[in-house]
Amino acid sequence: MSYLPPPRLTSDDVDVRSPFSVIGSTKRVWRITRSTKPLTIPLAILLLCLTIPLSVSWLLIVLVLAPITLPWRAWRRSGRNTKKQAIQHKESLDTIHGLR
Repeated sequence: MSYLPPPRLTSDDVDVRSPFSVIGSTKRVWRITRSTKPLTIPLAILLLCLTIPLSVSWLLIVLVLAPITLPWRAWRRSGRNTKKQAIQHKESLDTIHGLR
């Protein structure tokens, strides 16, 4: 008996972290390694070497401009959360309709 992992859902790929945060940019860059194409891991490492310093410098700018940027960041994150919830809702409806 072999174990197969469940299929990957579309909502699993939606990331609600900021694309300019260190973790958010790392997750987005590392997503390319799921491909079976050669040289994706070296490309991802190269991109990480570029994006992490840019993300840290962006975060320093955000800290200086905190009164302006914090509400903007919260608003953008809520939009990403809404997008993920809409995709999850569609997936659950598709599952329910598939069971009929």
